[in-house]
Amino acid sequence: HAVSLVLHELDFWVPFVTMSLATYFASASFAHESAFAATAVTAVVSYTVNVLLADADLTERKIKSKASGAVKYISMLLAIAVFTILLAFDHFPRAKNHEYSYHFIYNKGVVETVSMVTRFMATPLLFMTKFLVKSLVYKGRTVIIKMPLVRHVMPKRELHDFLRRRGESNRRSSSSSTTPVSSLHAPEPPTPASPESSPPE
Repeated sequence: HAVSLVLHELDFWVPFVTMSLATYFASASFAHESAFAATAVTAVVSYTVNVLLADADLTERKIKSKASGAVKYISMLLAIAVFTILLAFDHFPRAKNHEYSYHFIYNKGVVETVSMVTRFMATPLLFMTKFLVKSLVYKGRTVIIKMPLVRHVMPKRELHDFLRRRGESNRRSSSSSTTPVSSLHAPEPPTPASPESSPPE
């Protein structure tokens, strides 16, 4: 359920898509060498699991921990920023700024790999800064999911009863919310007229 809540947020998909595109163009700068391609895939998976899906971590250690997780965000932010800066200023001997030309209808354009890396990588860096600030201000809260989550550690044998009670509570609340108003405020039955007040036949 927590993973589903994360996947329904744009704060997950926007940095995930832009990070994937940035690593693809970075791999293209290295001519898609197998070593760097494996490194790029590892970086995307690590960023997705450790940062974007961090709100879905329901382990006992994570729930009982009161830490903000700022160290994780800072280390990931610095690693991505340093790599982007080194690539942009041509400090990787095997990396080259390849150009790809394209034709669209009557327009012709050129795309540079390093330029696309810096443009796409700016979005994950901005979201990382946002997550870092939120983790420092709201310690123990979620950074992607907009609603607060109530997390509780319980023995596995108590999980079935807990889910059953929660289901019954949800059914009662839904049935009470759909009760028609007329049944809550039924009109009083009419009072029969007394013989004295009845009109003569």
